[in-house]
Amino acid sequence: DFCLSRGLGDVYKRQDLGREEEALAALEQVIQLAPEDADAYQEKGMILHKLRRFEGAWAAFEQVLRLDSDNVVAYYYKGNALCHLKRYQEACATYKEAFNRTPYYRFSRSDKHSHFYEEVRAESVHLIRSLTSNNAADYFCKGELLEDLGHSEEALVAYRKVISLDPKNVDSYRKVAKLLEDRGNDEEALKAYSSAIRLNPGNFD
Repeated sequence: DFCLSRGLGDVYKRQDLGREEEALAALEQVIQLAPEDADAYQEKGMILHKLRRFEGAWAAFEQVLRLDSDNVVAYYYKGNALCHLKRYQEACATYKEAFNRTPYYRFSRSDKHSHFYEEVRAESVHLIRSLTSNNAADYFCKGELLEDLGHSEEALVAYRKVISLDPKNVDSYRKVAKLLEDRGNDEEALKAYSSAIRLNPGNFD
């Protein structure tokens, strides 16, 4: 434990000096000493993310979550790396894991990750809101995430984009109809429901 603490201390010092490549080299030594230490992988992932090496960052956060499956901060970072890699549907699933765990996430002074939470979550929200793609499934994921975040207006735009890319996407018509109904726009909601029924009447018996 002493060697591990000293090794991580060396990593932090090099980071403070802006010497990220040296910090990464030091981290590899730490990981060799303690291959099951989630904090070491987390530091590696965060440095790689800062350096915009998103493939490596994603792999590091995969290791974090293998060792610490309730680490909310790691889920957000992993989702962000996947978003930067344009692996949007994987990012969607990862963000949902983060959202599901967030209500149960408790901060304390001893929590090594808590002070990164607001920063990384803010980046996640920004990436979700700015997601663009030519793939209808990606926009559907975006709509679901925006709904989860409480951004119903933006979710509605995302689902309408799905319909423009895939006019036979029944689930998007349903989503549009529900959001419009929630807003009290019953006439437009009825049109969306009618389109969904026309496309798949068997699911509306």
